[in-house]
Amino acid sequence: MRITAEDLTPVAFTLAIFVLWELACILFRIDSFILPAPTAVAAAMVQYWWPLLKNSFVTLWTTTVGFLLAVAFGIALGIIVGWSRAIYRGLYPVMIGFNSIPKVAVVPILIMWFGIGEIPAILTAFLISFFPIVVNVATGLATTEPDLEDVLRALGASKLDIMRKVGIPRTGPYLRGGGGVGNHRRQCRARPPDGSGGLQLPDAAGVRRPDGARDRGHPHVRGVRRAGKAHG
Repeated sequence: MRITAEDLTPVAFTLAIFVLWELACILFRIDSFILPAPTAVAAAMVQYWWPLLKNSFVTLWTTTVGFLLAVAFGIALGIIVGWSRAIYRGLYPVMIGFNSIPKVAVVPILIMWFGIGEIPAILTAFLISFFPIVVNVATGLATTEPDLEDVLRALGASKLDIMRKVGIPRTGPYLRGGGGVGNHRRQCRARPPDGSGGLQLPDAAGVRRPDGARDRGHPHVRGVRRAGKAHG
């Protein structure tokens, strides 16, 4: 693989920034308390490598625990909210309002309630991830096409069958969009497993398409059809 000058540009720019940083600290005699030079930072990292490693591990496990709790509770609450369009319309604005509160403003309250330690850190990670997951999962469930639901009910599927076979599987892309902590405000558009861009009613119903082909239906719909026959 040939390395071009364009490939080396990011490395060159990064090294140039560190060089300018070092020269600025030397030429302007900037106090290390205000802006330490890169060499001083590197020396401190080597000197205090064990405290840095130990505290980095604490940050890692508290963030991981908070994120896992957010995934568990967020999926559960998202399914409850997305189960009914009335609940979705009522709670969705409330969740958006809570999510818009800066988490930096909540941290001092958590410290006052639980003290300084791992619990405020876990709860902070939980709050950062929880509301985006709930909103995205609820959106994925609440935006199921009404025509598709009518077809599935006509096939004998119950509300639970529709939720298990169609609603919950289609929340996967929404969940991936809400699970990214760094991009927690990004909304992802759901795509079906076949990548066609949306669950199409003709294919789901198994009717003839304009090209003359006949499809037996989406795999989720086939599962609902079988469940409806079993209930019948």
